[in-house]
Amino acid sequence: MDMSPEEIRIRLFKKKVSQAKIASEIGVHPSMISRVIDGVLVSDRCRRAIADKIGVDVKQMWPSKYLGEPVRRKMCLKHN
Repeated sequence: MDMSPEEIRIRLFKKKVSQAKIASEIGVHPSMISRVIDGVLVSDRCRRAIADKIGVDVKQMWPSKYLGEPVRRKMCLKHN
């Protein structure tokens, strides 16, 4: 099961790391970190930065996203 937004925020608080600090370090708006934590936005870069700050593997925080079924995408082929 994915780590809840509340648990992520508690862990960040315990590590004394703000969402604004993470955002600043990776060059995104602070609200983006909050939205990723809440599951509103998906950003691998943000997820990895959050996981790094709390010392947990990103796959443990969001196993449904990283250990689930692979996403199937349609391939676009160029016709000459």
